Amino acid sequence: MPRSPRGVLIVADMEGVTGIADPDLFDGSSPAWRAYGRRLLTSDINAAAEGARQGGAQRVFVCDAHNLGNNIHTATLAAGITGLPPYSAATNLRGLPLVHRIYERSGIEAVILVGYHAMAGGGGYEPHTCMPDVVEDVRINGRSVGEIGLLAGIAGHFGVPFVAVSGDRHGVEEARKLSPRIRCAVTKERVSSNSVELKDRAANTREISSAARDGFRKRATIPAVRFASPVRFEYELSSDRHLSGIKLLPGIARRGATLSWRGDDFLHAWDSFWNIHVMVATKILREAGQAVPILGS
Repeated sequence: MPRSPRGVLIVADMEGVTGIADPDLFDGSSPAWRAYGRRLLTSDINAAAEGARQGGAQRVFVCDAHNLGNNIHTATLAAGITGLPPYSAATNLRGLPLVHRIYERSGIEAVILVGYHAMAGGGGYEPHTCMPDVVEDVRINGRSVGEIGLLAGIAGHFGVPFVAVSGDRHGVEEARKLSPRIRCAVTKERVSSNSVELKDRAANTREISSAARDGFRKRATIPAVRFASPVRFEYELSSDRHLSGIKLLPGIARRGATLSWRGDDFLHAWDSFWNIHVMVATKILREAGQAVPILGS
C-alpha cells in the first residue's frame, strides 16, 4: 500500500497572531477584523506552511479554531493548503469520526499551532481557556492546561507531536513546558495592563517560518504529549450559576463550580470535556442572546 504524503496540520487561533494588539482585530463583528485582522492571521499561516514545506512536509492542512472559524482570508491563503472544517481538528464539534480521519488517515506527522495565547490565569495577552470569563481552569491529571494543552493532548493521543508554536510570550512558554523540544516564535509580549509590545512583522514571519521548518524537520526527536491513563479531567467554572439547569452526564461528579470525570484514555475524557463545555457555552450564549456557534476563541 503506498505511503501517504508527509502531512502537517496547522491549527490557528488569533489572539497570538503577529501585529494584533487590539481586540477589534480578532472580533468577528468588527470591520477591522474583516479588513485587516484576517489578513494578519493568514500571513502567519502562510509563513508556517512555507516553513513546514521547507522542512519536508508534502501536504499542509489548516484548521481555523477561533470564534466562528471563518477567520482565514482565503484570497491571500497560499496555494496548496487544504482547509479543514472549522474546529474539526481541535474539538469534537464535527464528530469523533472526523477527528479520527484527520489524525489517522491524512498522513499528518506533526502539528503546528499558530496565533496562540496562554491559558486562563496564565498571564500575557488575552489569556483564557475556551471561553473568557467563564472557564476558570481545566486540569488533566491535576495539571492545569489551556487550549494549547488540549490540542497537544489530542494530537498526542494519536501519536502525533506538536512541533512548533507561535503566539504571545506567555503562551509560548506554556507550550514549551508541555513539550520542551518544540520550536517557538514569540510574536508579542504584554508589558502592562494596557500595553503590548509587538515584534517587527517581517522578523516574525521569518521566525514563524523557521520554527515550522525546524520543528517539522526534527519531528522524530520531539515526543508526542501523552497524559497517563486513566485520564482525569477537572472543569472549573468562574461561578456555579453557569451549571444551573445543566443535566450532568453519567460519571460526572460536581463540587460547587467544578466538574470532574475520568476516561479510559485521553480521547474519551476529552470527548466528555467538549460535550460538557458545549452544554455550558450554549446555555450562557442563549441567555446573553448571542449566536450559539461561538464556542471557543
